[in-house]
Amino acid sequence: MAAVPLLRFPARIAAFIAVLATAVPAAAQEHGAHEHGVGRLNLAIDGGAVETELMAPGADIVGFEHEPRTPEQKKAVEAAVATLKDGAKLFRFPSAAKCRQESAEVESPLIKEHGHGDESHAEFHARYRFRCDTPERLTHADVLFFEAFPSALELEVRTVTAKGQSARELTARSPRLHF
Repeated sequence: MAAVPLLRFPARIAAFIAVLATAVPAAAQEHGAHEHGVGRLNLAIDGGAVETELMAPGADIVGFEHEPRTPEQKKAVEAAVATLKDGAKLFRFPSAAKCRQESAEVESPLIKEHGHGDESHAEFHARYRFRCDTPERLTHADVLFFEAFPSALELEVRTVTAKGQSARELTARSPRLHF
């Protein structure tokens, strides 16, 4: 198995991620831990650094949540992982912000090297780091997730930027996230 790069976060982003890591599971327990069609996106901006964390049900990504059994299912998982690792297929920032992807990690019980887990509600979990050369031009992101994964209906989004924290929902009809 390939080594996973260690991501280092600025203190403000690390604190935000820590809060979300505890808040999201608590909210999931309150609102039903796993809802097909509904994913979660956490996004933090600190200067030119953009950190994102995406969680989505396997059913929305590949159409199933069990270990891939057929060659077609295995290919579907491989294709999904390739798409998820390419942040440009999921997030479009203003070209004037000059953003580029620095790293991506994708995990799921459906990926062979991650072993077996609770497959009854398998999710994909992806983390991205982008670097923007002109962050003052970073005013929004077009979230292309719904184009890449048409079974997805909604993303519950939490953001933290220099302007503060916010929460909202994105859909295929309204995929733009303003900062």
